[in-house]
Amino acid sequence: MKPAWREYTMAQWDSLCGVSPDLHPKAADGFVFNAHGVCINPHVLGLAARGWRIGIFTAQTPSGLWSHCRDITLPTAGVSGLPWCLALHAESTEDKARIAELEFAAAFVALYSDWDKVSCPISRRDADILLRLISGKIAELEARQLPVFTQLSLFD
Repeated sequence: MKPAWREYTMAQWDSLCGVSPDLHPKAADGFVFNAHGVCINPHVLGLAARGWRIGIFTAQTPSGLWSHCRDITLPTAGVSGLPWCLALHAESTEDKARIAELEFAAAFVALYSDWDKVSCPISRRDADILLRLISGKIAELEARQLPVFTQLSLFD
């Protein structure tokens, strides 16, 4: 099966990662932040296949900004976190937040595929596949950011 991006709930993502999905609210209107300001039910844009996974987490903070973070798990490298209500990393739209995280993921994959600089590199084959999938998703999200112009007429 070809790897493809898809939307997950946090419970589905945790289940995919081998974590109990019972940690997240079943049905909640809006985003739920715990006592430490961490969103426990963010939106998840995920890619999982071939022994690796990339999850892009986004949540709208009470201030209206979109906080974002990521879960990158590869056989030889990884980094993870969840969005904060403090908006340490925040954008004005969810698509912009996702693009920022996808750019981080691309930089992470590029760094860890450099066989001369890291002790446990990502295979070149996996890195090529991941970078192609990430850049394709960035292009898709950026295309949605472009304004649509309409020719208006003063007279009928």
